[in-house]
Amino acid sequence: MIYVSTFGITIPAGWPSRAAEATAHVRAASQAGSSRGQALKERASVWRDMSTELAKCSSNKCWYCETRVVRDDFYVEHYRPKGRVDSLPSHPGYWWLAFDSSNYRFACKYCNERRVDALGGTSGGKLDRFPIVDESDRAVGEGDDIGRESPVLLDPTVPTDPALLDFATDGRVVASSEEPAPRRRAIESIEAYHLDHERLNGRRGQVASEVVSGMNRVRLTMRRLDEIDTADTARHAIARSEFTEALRWLAKYMMRDSEYTAAAKAMIREGKRETETYFDQLLEI
Repeated sequence: MIYVSTFGITIPAGWPSRAAEATAHVRAASQAGSSRGQALKERASVWRDMSTELAKCSSNKCWYCETRVVRDDFYVEHYRPKGRVDSLPSHPGYWWLAFDSSNYRFACKYCNERRVDALGGTSGGKLDRFPIVDESDRAVGEGDDIGRESPVLLDPTVPTDPALLDFATDGRVVASSEEPAPRRRAIESIEAYHLDHERLNGRRGQVASEVVSGMNRVRLTMRRLDEIDTADTARHAIARSEFTEALRWLAKYMMRDSEYTAAAKAMIREGKRETETYFDQLLEI
C-alpha cells in the first residue's frame, strides 16, 4: 500500500447532479420502506462511472495491494460499505455515502471480494467490513458525524496509514509497529484486504530480491568509481556512467506507476547504510 492522492481528480461532466439524484432516490426508498439495496443497485452506474478516474490516481494499480489491474473489472470499492456493515446486522450501511466520491477506493477483486487462498491457507477480502475503534462513535444514519469514527482498516488516502505496513525480504507483509493500536490496524488490514495472499507474497518477494540485487550493483559501481583517480578522466567518466545507470535501473522500482513500490522502498530502507545517501534520494521518488 502507498499513499494515493485524490487531489485534482477529474469528476465527469454531469456526475455531481447524477450523484445527488441517486442519493435522493435511495433516501426516498428508505423513507417509503422500499428496498434500499434495490435502490442502490438501480443507481450503481453512478459510482462505476468514477472507476476510470480513480484508476488514473494510481496508474491502474489497486490502492490496497498495488497490483496493476489490466483485465479485471475496475472495482469502485466503498471504504465505508454502502449496503451493510459486517457483524452489525442492525446497521443500514453507509448508504448516504454511496454516491460520495470521497468514499471511493480503487480495488482489485482479491482485495474487494471475500476469497480463500488454498495455496497459502489464508482468506480475506474487504467486502462490507468496516471496524472502528469505539462503537459508540459509529455513524448509523444520514446526518451523523463520520468524523468521530476512528477506522481500524488502513486507508490509502491517508498519508500516514501506509507506513503502518512493512515487508520482509520474502515479500510477506507485516506490521511496522509493536504499539498495540497501530499494530491492530495493520494486522486487521492485512487480513481484510488479503494482503497475505500467497501469490501476492511471491510477486512482492521477487521485487524485493531484484531490489536487493540492484542495491549491490549500485554499491559495486560506486566502489569502482571511488577507486579511479579523477585525473583519469576517461575511465572516471565510464565508471560514473555505470554508477548512474545502476541507480537508474534501481529507480524504476521506486516509480509510482511500478507495482509493489512499498515493498521495494522497504528493502532500501532496511538494507541501506548510513553513508549511502544516494539510496535516500531514491526513496524520495
